[in-house]
Amino acid sequence: MFFKSAVLYLSVAGVGAVEEKIKLFTPATKVIDYAALSYDKTIVTSLLYAETDESFDSALSVYMSGGNSKSMAELTVKGGLPVAIPKLTKLTAKGMDGRDVTGVAETDYAVGDSVIHFLYPVKDSLEDPSDCRVGGLPKSRQVTNGCLVESGKVFIHNVDDPISYEYKVDENNINGRTVADLSTLAHSRMRPSPDADFFQVFQPFVDYYGTADYAHEIINAAFHDGSTHFLNGNFRDYLSDTAYEARLEIIDKGIAILSAGMYALKQLEEAVYNCDQKCKDGDCSDTTTALHALDIGVALYVGASDNLFFDAANRQCAHFATCHGDNPSEGVAHVNSKIFIHFMQMQSFLQQGKCDDARPLVNSIASQMWVPLIQGILRYSWILTDQNPDSLITSKAHQASGATYAAAILPMIHQCNPEPANLIHENMKIRNTNVNVDFKAVREALEGCYEHLGVTCDDVGGLVSGISDEGVVKYHELTQPCDHITPAEASGSKSTPSKKSSSGRKTFGYILLVIILAGGCRYMFYRKKQLEKSSRNEAKFDPNTPEQPLDKAELA
Repeated sequence: MFFKSAVLYLSVAGVGAVEEKIKLFTPATKVIDYAALSYDKTIVTSLLYAETDESFDSALSVYMSGGNSKSMAELTVKGGLPVAIPKLTKLTAKGMDGRDVTGVAETDYAVGDSVIHFLYPVKDSLEDPSDCRVGGLPKSRQVTNGCLVESGKVFIHNVDDPISYEYKVDENNINGRTVADLSTLAHSRMRPSPDADFFQVFQPFVDYYGTADYAHEIINAAFHDGSTHFLNGNFRDYLSDTAYEARLEIIDKGIAILSAGMYALKQLEEAVYNCDQKCKDGDCSDTTTALHALDIGVALYVGASDNLFFDAANRQCAHFATCHGDNPSEGVAHVNSKIFIHFMQMQSFLQQGKCDDARPLVNSIASQMWVPLIQGILRYSWILTDQNPDSLITSKAHQASGATYAAAILPMIHQCNPEPANLIHENMKIRNTNVNVDFKAVREALEGCYEHLGVTCDDVGGLVSGISDEGVVKYHELTQPCDHITPAEASGSKSTPSKKSSSGRKTFGYILLVIILAGGCRYMFYRKKQLEKSSRNEAKFDPNTPEQPLDKAELA
């Protein structure tokens, strides 16, 4: 199965079963190396801020070649291998800092092979996952103290004589996992097996765009000042001569909400599929592959640097008074709180082999993930409309941001009804002229599909115009929360109340989250403040501050 080798690596490397927490979630398997992929995004964004052709080229190198995840050395073996090396065999060689480095063989190698990949070990730290990080990183961002020396010997587990190798530290330390891979490999990764259909959550996107790697095509077009060639929802011709700041927004937001967000959702589907496969003969005692798939999904939802979909949701909640806690315009998004409850519920069901109970949670999580995408469209359509009574200076960056949020959900709107999808696309697409979005029409088009998406009016909230000194949230007349789609009507919700208020949201936040885990008496108790305090990028509402993909101070 897809994750079999990854799980085997855990035992070969002697890694414990309990992993460092990702917010409130404790992975059952080792996924730090997946979470570290978000460091590539951090570096990509910091390079894009320079807004030059050279900086964009450097950012593209990191996007395509990586540097922080699945680091490996490509070694040339002098005289070829004298013995076969099975995949994941332990290998030991000398590091640049003088210490021994023990990794594993990246794949199977036959006698006579002249090139092997030495997969570096992953440390038990989200903040410092590896001592060898090169790939496509700029020199100033590389870590080489734990890389292998350029010429030396590799000791193979259970083989008496070592082999001699050579390589170049700055050229042959590569990465087997990159940000680009999340989309470029979608044709094979977004299905359980080569002959199978795409996972259910992904199929509407392939149907709409006509290609599985749509996210990469959009991001790549922004890197190269180009266009896309989709069946629907094109960025075609709209990116030509687009300003650096607009292309930056597409790349930064595209990585988080188009690539990583969808890959995280796919992992949840993979988790249920793996559970089904393991339990189809009635033996559900080993659900490691299912749990590993879930763990990867959580890792790629948040990221080690908190800059993936989790962060996008937090940024939008500040503008819609849908954050978690006493101040609805500051802190962690309410949807993130819900999603983490579902993550922990899924983990519990998978541990018990209750695949059918885990399956509906995938749709519940997807419904919550549509919320910040809707909020992003509403926010930027309001900035770009003359229906807004505030006089705002708009730019191509606002168009690019709105178009990217739209791209991440248009296939689901199209599945609901092609007409509103076309309307939203026509309003939110990037143009080379000044744009005036029909906010009312865009809002109505979105709200018409809330029930199909499993989204409620209370989930989305309303675009905030300000907050009084007493803490009262204020809205423009056209941006107030809707009230016609309630939890009972939303297809993705099993709730029965007619409509929750913000006070209801706060009440929910103070309820103890109790997740009963497999095998008996383990209980996990969490309060909402734990999640709020753990967020490194708390959102704060300021109606006059344009959204930035990352705070520049964080990138210094």
